[in-house]
This record gives sequence, C-alpha cells and structure tokens, in this order.
Amino acid sequence: MGPAQSIKTCLARSFQFKGRASRSEFWWFYGFMVVALLGLEITGASEMDVSYITAAMLFAIPLFAAAYRRIQDVGKPGWLVFVPFAIIAVTMQIARFSEAEIPKLIDTYQSGNVAASMPTLATLIAGYSLFSFVLMALVVFLRRPSDPSTNKYGPNPNEVPS
Repeated sequence: MGPAQSIKTCLARSFQFKGRASRSEFWWFYGFMVVALLGLEITGASEMDVSYITAAMLFAIPLFAAAYRRIQDVGKPGWLVFVPFAIIAVTMQIARFSEAEIPKLIDTYQSGNVAASMPTLATLIAGYSLFSFVLMALVVFLRRPSDPSTNKYGPNPNEVPS
C-alpha cells in the first residue's frame, strides 16, 4: 500500500477499531501526521495555538484507531496501545495525591530536605521509566510484520483489498 492509499484508508477507518492494519497503513499515516504538524510549526503555530491543538486532536483518533488495528495485526490485543498513557495518568495521580507537585518538590530538594522529596521523586522516576519501557515495547510491536495468515482479529491486510 502506497502513501496516498495508506493515508486515505487510515482516514476512512478513523473510528474502526476492529480488524487489522498493515505496517504501511499505520506508518504512512503517522508520517503524514508528523509532517502536517511540523508544517504548522514552521508556519508559526506553537503547540499551544488553537490551530495546532485542533489538528493534533483531529489526528489523534485516526492514529489511535490505526495503532489499535496495527497491534491486532501482529496478534496482540489492541488495548495495549493505551497502556503507556494509563501508566502516565496513574503516575501523575500518585504524584498529585502525595501533595508534592513538581515546584514543591524542587523547593523541598533545594532547601536541603532531600529525604522529604525522595518518595515522590522515586514515584515519578519509576513511572516515567515504566512509561518509556512500555512505549518502546509498543513501538517494537508496531514495527513487526503482519501475521502471515488470518488471526483472531481478521485476515492479513496485505492479502485483502482495502
């Protein structure tokens, strides 16, 4: 599947989480999204501009749907796509509930009371380390070739017309 067909297929299946997506469908769409967002930045839009945020949000659902189908293409459950973000959410909630927000953590550390900041700091380091590890594992799954035959999520997308 070429770039144009991949992007078209990914956009047409934006809300479809069933089935499988080929590597080309996912990666060409991902590249298209990166180029589009970089184009916005080059034209002067920052990550906080309404145009940038709107474009990123419009790309988010098709990208997650394609990633979900892509993970299923290698025989893994699609919900694995959301695990890194769940880890970040839990890490941030733990840090928030421990009442040691980042500025407070820095102030505590700079005041010399290192012991008071260690539990929250350790939680943040562990959470972000786990996030990084799981995200790398997810990228490995996204890069794997398709299961050659039909799996429980459907037929091989490389052998079926889109």
